[in-house]
Amino acid sequence: MGYGRSGSTLLESLLVRSDSLNAFGEIKYFPERGVIKNEKCSCGVDVQNCEFWKEIKSSLGDWDYEALVKSTNKFESSKFFFLNLLMLKIGIGKNELEYYQRFNFKLLTELSKFGDFIDSSKMPARLYFLHYGQGENYRYKKVYWLVRDPRGVAYSCMKDVKRPEANANDKKNGKMPKFGFVSSIIKWNINYIVSEYVANHFKSITEKLWYEDVVNKKWEFVESDFSPLKHSVSGNPRRFTGGLEQIKVDDIWKSKLSNFQIKLAAILTKPFLRGSKSE
Repeated sequence: MGYGRSGSTLLESLLVRSDSLNAFGEIKYFPERGVIKNEKCSCGVDVQNCEFWKEIKSSLGDWDYEALVKSTNKFESSKFFFLNLLMLKIGIGKNELEYYQRFNFKLLTELSKFGDFIDSSKMPARLYFLHYGQGENYRYKKVYWLVRDPRGVAYSCMKDVKRPEANANDKKNGKMPKFGFVSSIIKWNINYIVSEYVANHFKSITEKLWYEDVVNKKWEFVESDFSPLKHSVSGNPRRFTGGLEQIKVDDIWKSKLSNFQIKLAAILTKPFLRGSKSE
């Protein structure tokens, strides 16, 4: 859980090696990028021609994937999180939410048949609305709330980054979303506020992690015969280009951003950075 460009792919790769887990990427994108757009799986084959995902899709049965994409974009939005919550509390959108929940519960159930796994979808609203009205019947055993210095996130969001899994003729989605510095900081703040709200709601299974602590932690990797399945849907381009080359703190933003940008971001995000390495 957290904001994009915060090191979730790094955390995922470390967890896979230390806890014998599968990693299926950003599962939220399976309806859109997997089924509708038929983008590449990290195994190198189009999702609908990948034997793993073909089996998953067959097991799921029939669903309205166009409707699921709309529901995903709606309920997993941090920007409209509290509005969506208000609408549900007054009875608007419940049927749509139930359909969204049923599909995702079915998808998570099918994936769990291959062992414990990581869902790197990240959106805090996803965690909240998947469980809305479900009590404490949690579908996730553990939630890591990953927080990275917003200036590092903003610098990353300002760069052009290709999505190697996208179809060659999909000009609109051939790159990861790109934002300006100020808009990135605003989006980071909104995501943090929603993440904190959700983390408080799921206290028993949520652990907050700082990006720098993850990178600097001494990880103990298990020796076993376990071989994780190489089938990720969407996510960081490194999933599709050979993986991570090295593990180190990415702080290039300190030399690339202007002093004004660094100080402005520090002021705008100060209430949220208590306890971080950047405080």
